[in-house]
Order: sequence, then structure tokens, then C-alpha cells
Amino acid sequence: MTRLQFLSDRVGRSGPTDSAALPRRSRLRPLLPVAVVTAAAGLFTTLLIPPATSASASSRPTLPLSLVHHARTHPDDDAEDGVRAPSGPVVLPQPDDGASATADPRPARSGSDSLQTASDTERIAPGVTLTRQRSVDAAGFLDGYVLRADLDGPTRPRLLAPTVSTRDTPANLADRANAVAATNGDFFAIDTTNAPIGPEVRDGELIKADARPASVVGLDKNGVGQIADLLLEGSVTVDGVPRDLAGLNPGSVPADAIALYTSDWGSGDRHYAVPAGHVVEIEVRGGKVVAVREGAGAGPVAAGSQLLLATGQVADALAGTTSGTPVQVSYHARSSAPSPYSLALGAHLVLVHGGELAPIDTGEATNSSLKPRTALGWTARRQLVLYVADGSSSRSRGLTAAELAQHMKDLGAVDAVMLDGGGSSQLVARRPGDRAASVTNVPSDGSQRIVPNAVGLVPPAGSGRLRGIDVRLRSDRLFPGLSRDVAAAGYDETMAPAPLGEARWRTSPGNLARADHSGVLRGDRPGSGTLDARSGGVTQRVPVRVLGDLDRLEADVQALSLSPGDYRDVTVTGRDAEGFSAPIEPRDITLEYDHSAVSVTARPDGTLRVTGQPSGDGKGTVITATVRGHVLRLPTTVGLADVPLSSFADASQWSATAAKATASVSAVDTSDRPGAAPGEKGLRLSYDMTGQPLGTSAAYAVAKTPLTVPAGAQRLSLWVRGDGSGHWLRAQVRSQGTTNVPLTFALNVDWTGWRRVEGAIPTGFTAPLTIERVYLVQTDPSLRTAGSVDLALLDARVGVNLDVPDVPDQPDPAVVEPADQVSTPGKRGWRFAVLSDTHVNADGGTTSYAYQHTARALDEIAAARPDFVLLSGDGVDQNRPADFALFQQVLKEHLPASIPFYWAVGNHESGAVTGGTLDQFTASTNRPTRQAFDHRGTRFILLNSTLGSLRQSDWSQIPWLRTELDEAAHDRSVKSVVVALHHPVLDPTGTGASQLSDPSEGALLEQWLSDFRQHTGKQVALISGHAHTAHIRRVDGLLEFNAPVVGKTPYGDARHGGFSAWSLVTMAPKDAEVTPDRPDPSGFGWFRADVRPLLDRVNLTVPSTLAPGGSGDITATAVDNGMGGLVVPLRYPATVLWSGVHLAVVADDRSLAAALRRRDVVAVLDRRTLRLVGAHRGTTDITVSTGTLTATASVHVASAG
Repeated sequence: MTRLQFLSDRVGRSGPTDSAALPRRSRLRPLLPVAVVTAAAGLFTTLLIPPATSASASSRPTLPLSLVHHARTHPDDDAEDGVRAPSGPVVLPQPDDGASATADPRPARSGSDSLQTASDTERIAPGVTLTRQRSVDAAGFLDGYVLRADLDGPTRPRLLAPTVSTRDTPANLADRANAVAATNGDFFAIDTTNAPIGPEVRDGELIKADARPASVVGLDKNGVGQIADLLLEGSVTVDGVPRDLAGLNPGSVPADAIALYTSDWGSGDRHYAVPAGHVVEIEVRGGKVVAVREGAGAGPVAAGSQLLLATGQVADALAGTTSGTPVQVSYHARSSAPSPYSLALGAHLVLVHGGELAPIDTGEATNSSLKPRTALGWTARRQLVLYVADGSSSRSRGLTAAELAQHMKDLGAVDAVMLDGGGSSQLVARRPGDRAASVTNVPSDGSQRIVPNAVGLVPPAGSGRLRGIDVRLRSDRLFPGLSRDVAAAGYDETMAPAPLGEARWRTSPGNLARADHSGVLRGDRPGSGTLDARSGGVTQRVPVRVLGDLDRLEADVQALSLSPGDYRDVTVTGRDAEGFSAPIEPRDITLEYDHSAVSVTARPDGTLRVTGQPSGDGKGTVITATVRGHVLRLPTTVGLADVPLSSFADASQWSATAAKATASVSAVDTSDRPGAAPGEKGLRLSYDMTGQPLGTSAAYAVAKTPLTVPAGAQRLSLWVRGDGSGHWLRAQVRSQGTTNVPLTFALNVDWTGWRRVEGAIPTGFTAPLTIERVYLVQTDPSLRTAGSVDLALLDARVGVNLDVPDVPDQPDPAVVEPADQVSTPGKRGWRFAVLSDTHVNADGGTTSYAYQHTARALDEIAAARPDFVLLSGDGVDQNRPADFALFQQVLKEHLPASIPFYWAVGNHESGAVTGGTLDQFTASTNRPTRQAFDHRGTRFILLNSTLGSLRQSDWSQIPWLRTELDEAAHDRSVKSVVVALHHPVLDPTGTGASQLSDPSEGALLEQWLSDFRQHTGKQVALISGHAHTAHIRRVDGLLEFNAPVVGKTPYGDARHGGFSAWSLVTMAPKDAEVTPDRPDPSGFGWFRADVRPLLDRVNLTVPSTLAPGGSGDITATAVDNGMGGLVVPLRYPATVLWSGVHLAVVADDRSLAAALRRRDVVAVLDRRTLRLVGAHRGTTDITVSTGTLTATASVHVASAG
């Protein structure tokens, strides 16, 4: 084994170093660290560089070498990653001595403007911590991971590189070396040699280097960090003729050169390492040639052998070498580092040097792209810092190189370099008590990428005696009467596995939950406490919470469509009445389904794996999951069949229309479509969106006769010849001919040529569904183009038609039933009105549906005399001065000036376009785009989501919201908080089309608001609109109220909130303070909405006669004439009042039994099912009221005969 030797160089002010003054194998002389030398002398270090093709090792000229070199790029990441080894020079900062730099000396700074939203640090080995961080700034959310290792501690950094060119996952590299954690290392030549770009020093041994200088980063044996240049200096003598070595296990060999490959090379194909031309590979064993082969070989170098790879003229000269020819090889490393490296790898971009940000060429795409990043550095307190940032995903935006530098400086690094990034950015760590490392970050490839080297942290061997317990819970929440699997692992003083024995479990308080010896915890009573695990004198305590009684079940999917043999893992979650959630263990779920269609098995992670049976093609089943009387239904089909809807062959059956565009349709030959018949015809949709006014542009192909979607259809498929325009491709689908059902075929038509695209049909809409239009839409004015797309074969993908009963929404106490409970605010309460999505449009004028409904709502509001009115967005349909003027007119004419009006802006206030502004809104209304005000003990915070995102609409409002919440938490006069914005966190229709565009933003908003309630005991609500659907949702104590539409088409099904209405909210301050650590039903009354439909007539049907004890069904519907006769069932979430003389209205079984015993009751109405039960003889008039509408019918109860 050749040990690494370093030759240090003199530092002088002029000219190259005299080569005669440096013996070839001089021992290391003391030398100041590079940073100190630079600061003291104001110069770059110079090194001796041997020419790559010198014929003699004794007559090498000297050339100056600065710490600037050109790194070779490598194809590590394709275009979708975009992170490559920087192609420009690597520059260490210099004192200001007048020398020019090749990069911008003022790197961009971003870290100071970000908000950290989560941070968690754990100790994973002696002297090693792992921190998970999440933050947000104007550019998006970022997930980062920080490993810190004490360089004076027992855990040692190590280069994990079993060979130079053999790749493996970071987890496997870590496990092989017993490392507790590791990150990826150097850039590398992916899919060619797989060799890293830079040099490598492993455990003090040089295993890869070039004769050309390359920057490296690493540590010496004492843990001193060093950034320096390193090159290979060596020669090979074949049959008495010496030649310079061009490299040791190099990733590429220059022309007319010779390189050495050893058993450290690995499995890389050396064919990729050589240029075109003559190549000879000579195998040497025991100092003699044993084989000469034409061309470069592949695979490992045999143990005990060396390979000489010669190119060009050198190959010509050595081609005739015979077996037995003597060979001498001599080499060493030459470096500007003050101490020999124990660990070193390529450093292609310096981020921080001497505590200052290094110059970074921000004009280079590699540096300016937002991508996953990895960095290595050290602090002044001798801590190694390894940092990984996730990127290339909707969850984490990634970093630019300049931002990465700022992050490393903020983490305390005084020196830092960027390692490989993109899909290579990975961090693995071993959980205390585990034997293997697992992935900690979220690699952008979706799984671990295999890499040639990694930087690992290797702890010392432990005693194996139990020193700690790691308790492992799927969730620290559970429900009364339900279970939670608990597990534990033991670890020693190094956090390595140690025998645990049988753990004993105990909760505090003792009546909170019970744990048995098999590791199953079962909830007893709601509350918060701790769970203790004990073994061998060691105790570990973790928090645990038993929620309120299970109130409802949810799954992470609404329906399943499987191919035979395919599977999907489903998580079943429960919520209590306040919205606190916990996963349900499979043992607590009773399942019913057709076993010939699917199989359902429990997974170790607590999910249910649903698999389509091989013989289940064409079958379907409703999987019914029951937990303590609560039922969840999951429609599941196996296999889909194509049912033709339109071939587009007859262009006369289609017409064109457009919005802020021009459009036309025509017949087109589509016989070049894959699978098309000769002479096939389709439809061409031509469009021109250019030169149009601000707003959303769309071009429609309109079916003259709407296409009916067959029952059981789950998806629509369409063949499209794209034009690469990037426009959004959608279909307009309607339920019952009125309700809009959003369906997307492709978010971007970013292809040319033919492609079959599919869109999922949302569930929960009433048949029949009809397709009216196929269209292109563009919301970004800068991306408007002209072009055409060709359409062929529109099919419905149909599974078996399942009979899934409509299940009414589970009522929430936040919606008043019956309405007379809030007819007056009471002594301590007060009221405000909520409107949403009025969509007043100057084009429609005062006779339009939008204007008339808005005026009617305002008239009813004025009669109710609330304290104020809150509009949750989309007051206008377009953002022209005339639209705002018409809205101001309807306010002036129908709402008294004494009632204040507040406006949370929606997407239509900025024109409903990408990049739209609120300039016209502010100019026309003189209203703020965000505001906060206090009213009778409640702080109202109105946010701006006009672009579908709080961050993109106005980044500054996010830290402002944080400040407002913090102030409200400490302000004793504030008893509750209401936040209003246009876009809901989650689309209540289930389609995902009408919600905040960034799920992380919605999650943060919910987290902040629920945490506010948890920490202060003050109630909090979130009001939204946009989805054109009335809906109530509770999440961890947070009440979310989505206001229904007023002036436009409902999006939701009429049975589930899809109707026009306004709401009168009663606030009860006395109920606004709760005990957050346990269920508190008293808090349900603080916010109660009287949802008042804006409909035209009520239809009430009752049984004319009933016998005592007999029963019959009541139906009550209302009709919206302006929506084509849309029929709306009168039930939750509308507020509906049932009344009548001698009529009892009940909502539970106990009340039903009691009412039937009362002598003054003729009939009892069960409000849950609208079933009427005869009690005693007589007649009752039953009246139903909703909003301003009522209907009455009589029922006679008499004995038979």
C-alpha cells in the first residue's frame, strides 16, 4: 500500500518556485494553513507541475499554480436536476491587493429573510447531532438537514469509498464502515466511469489523483480542516524508459499519456476514460509485465496487479512491450496543505473561506439554479458541519449556490465547500439502537442514488451494555378504546444497539392508557401524559395523548382503481369532534369486501394494502371499514374498459368559442396517430391568445350535443397531438347539467406529436355527468401563444358500476340547526355576515344572476343587522374599473353605510391570471389588500391569496401573520382569532382544483393556528371561499369554514354544499376559551353559522297519513332557477328549521324514544334521516324553513280502520 506523502511549497512574491530547491521525496515541512498564508502574504501558493507527456522525469519545467483551477464538468444530473460540477474557476478569497477576481465578489444573501417553521435536534452518536430544519421565505419552503460532529470527539469523519469507481447507496456505504451517518461526496462521471471528479484520500492513503492540480477539501489526522490544491507527481519506467504518470485511477486519461490503475479502481469501465485513438493496457504483477492488451478494459483490477493505460503516441511506443519486461512505478501526492490529509475529496466550489462568503459566479446556471445541495465545512470551535438541502420538489425548493454559502455561514462555518448536488444530495443516519442507516432527507430521485463516495461519521466501538431506550410510536396520539403499537430499541453509550430485554410500559397518569407485555397501548380516558419504557434500570419517557371519542373516519384516498395484481397502501385516520386526528391500527378495523375482487392485508407500518386480484378484472367492491360504529366506504374497481364518447371525426358536431383569444375548429387527418386506422379523421383546435387584454385566455372546442359520461366511469382519456405550447388542457364536465366538475387532462401541453392523456373524474357528483367542452387555458399573459392541437378518440375509462349510497355530510355544531337558535345574538353574543364569490360583472349589469343574488343577499343582511360584513374574496368577476364600480353600486344601494364592510381579496380581484396585480382593486376601492382589526374580543386577520398562494401574493404577510398571532396570544383583550382568506387549505369538493396551490403553505397555516389554540386556550377559525361550496372542517382544534358561492355556478354537489347562500355568524365570547389538552365541548358554541340559501322555492313532500308507530319519509328540496333549475336537498350544511304544532324534532335515539312517549306529540321527525314517526292520533302541520323560504304540509295520524 502506498501511503500518502505531501510536498509543501515555498511561498514567494515573484516567479515560480525553483524546482532544484525541492527534492522529489522531501518530508513535510511546517507550513501555515492556506487561509493564514493568504492573509499574511497576499499571494496564492505556487506548486510544481510536471508536463503530462514529458519523456523524462528529470527535466521538468516549473509552472506557477494558484488555487484557481478549471474543474471538469460531469453528467451527474440530467436536465431535470441541473446540478453539475462548476465549469468555471474555483477561487479562494484574496486580500484586496488590486488583483481581479473572475466571480462576483458580492454573493446574494437570502437566509436573513426566512422564517424557521420547525427545527428538531437529536444526538445520534458521541459528539454528533442531527438537526432537521424547515423554513420558508419568499422563494418557497426549504427542508434542510445538519450533521455536526465534534472534531475533538471520539466519532471520526471518514471518506467512505471502498473503491474509486464502484457505486453504492450512501446507506450501504455507511453500514459497511459502521458509520452512524453520511452524506454524498464528490461530483462524479455518472453512467460512464462513475469515478469522482476530484482526488480521493481514504484513511490517509491516496487512491485517486491527476497530474493536473485539483482543489480538495478534507481533514488531517488531527481533524484540522484544509482546502488546498493537490496533484499527483510520479513516473513509470518501462524497460528503462521513464515517463510521467498522468494519473492514479483517473476518471480520464489525456492524449499521449500513461496512467496507473490499481485494485482501488473498482468496477468502472475504463473505455470511458480514454480519448479516441490508439490505446494499450499493460498489466503488471511483481514488477514485470504479464499482459499487453489493445484497448481499455472494463471491470476491477486483479488483486496484486497494476494496469498501465497508455494513449496516443505513448500507446504506440508501448504496444510492442513483451511479457517479463521490468516496470518500476513511483508516485506521491503534492499539495499546498500544511498537513497530510487523512480524508480528502474534490472541492469544486468554495462557499465560505476565513469566515467570509466566497465569490460565486451567480451568472452560471449551475450556481443560480434552485436545486438540492450538499456542503461540507467546519466551524471555529472545531465542529465538522455537513449540510443537505432538499430540492426539485413541491415540498422543498432547493438552494442556489450563493444561498448555500449563506446557510453554511449561518451555521457557523468558517470554511465550506459545495459537494455534489441534485439527485445525489443525500443524508443517511442510523437511529439510536438500529444496526443500519436509513434515508433521512428526501432525495429528488425518489430513492437513494448510488454514488462512488460519501463522507461518513464513524463512532468508536461501544460496550454493548444498555444505556438508553429509543421508544417508537407510529403516533403519540390514540383514541379511547383503541390501540397503538409501541416498540423500543436499546442502545449503548455510542448509540449502537444493545440488548433491551423485556421492556415494561407504564403511563402517567395511570388512567390515561394501558400497555400490555406484547407492546400494545390502549387508550382509556382523554387527556395528555407520558408513556414510560423501563428495562435494566434504564427509563425513557415520551409524551402521549388520548384524544376525544372517535367522531369520524377518513382515508387518504376517496376511491381506488386498480389493475389486476396492482396494489395501493391506504391509511385510515380517525378524528375526534374537535378535529384532532390519529391513525387507526389495522387490528381495530373491521373490514368487509368482495374477496374475489381484492385482497386487503395489514402492513407493518400500519397501512392497509389493497391488491387487485389476478382474477378480479372487471370486478368491483366497496371496502367497508368499521371502527367502533363509525363507517368508512372506499369504492374500489379492478380493471377499466374504454367506452368511446367521441372520435372527433365529424367536425360539424363541434364549434369553437374563446375568451380573450380567437379560436376555430376544423377537420384534420389523424391517421398518423399510433394505432389509427387509415384515413382516420380528428378535430383541430386552432387558437391565438396573443394581443389580448389582461386576463385568462381560453380556446374551446364545444360539443353541439353534450356527451354523456357512462355510469361507472372513473377517468377520461384523450389522444392529443401537442404543439409544445405549455397551455393547460382541460374538459368542462357538468353534474346535472349545472354544477361544474373540474377535470384536467394535462397541466402543460409541453409535448409535440401524439400522446394519450387521462384525467380523473372527481367523485361525489350527481349523475348524469356530461362533457360540454375540451379546451386550452393560459393564466399567464407572458405565455400566451398562437398554435393548434389535434384531438382524437375521447374515451371514458369505465370500471364496474358500484352502488355507493350517498352519505349525507356529518353535521358540525358550527352550522346552526335549527335556525331559531341564532335568531337573536343573545345577551353576550354578537353577529357578523359572511359573503363569498359574488362575481359581480359589468358585462352582465344589474340584471345578471351575480348582481341579483348579491343584491338579495345584501338586503337580507341589512335586515339581520350584523355588526359588519366580511367578503371572503371574488367580489368581482373581472378586475376592470367598471366591475369594481358596479360592485360599489350594489353595496351602496343594498347595504346601509352604518354596517362596515371588509374584503379579503380573491383571485378575480387581480384578474384571475398568473402574475396579476391588485393595483386596480386598490385604485377602485381604496381598500387594503390585507388588514387586521379587533372587534368585541376577536382579532380578525384578512390575508391576500389572490395568486393562489399567500407567499406569492405577498410574502411579507406571512411574517406579519406570525406577528399578529404572537401579539394576540399575549393580549388579554383578545379572546379568539378569525383568519380570512379566499383560497381554502383543502378543496372541499375533493378535486384539489380550488385550494391553496402549495400544500406546504396550507399545512403551515393550519399548524400556526392550531398551535395558537393549543398554547393559548383561545379559539381560532379560518374562513375561506373560492370552492363555491359550503363546508366545515376541523383540524387539530382549528375550525375551517368555507363559505358558499353567491353569484356564480356552484362547484360542489348540491347534496354536499354546492348551492348559493350567505351566512350569519354568531360569536359567543364566553365560549371562546377552552382547555386545549383535553376535549372541551363548551367551545363548540363560540362560532355558529346560520347558512342561508339564496334559492327560489321549496318543495315539501310528506306522507298524508300515518298510523301510531308507523313511519314515512319526508323530502324537502329547494330550486335555484338561475342555475337551470338546480335542485338542492334541504339538509346540512344549509341551516334548515323544522317546526310544527304537536311535532317533536329530534336528532338522537334517546330523544326519539322520549318524544314518542309524550302525550302532546302527534308525530316525531328524526332530523338525521328525515323520517317521520307517528306517535298519537291527531294532525300536525309540518313547516320547513331555510333562509327566507318556507313550506308547510299537513300529516294526519290515525289508527287503521
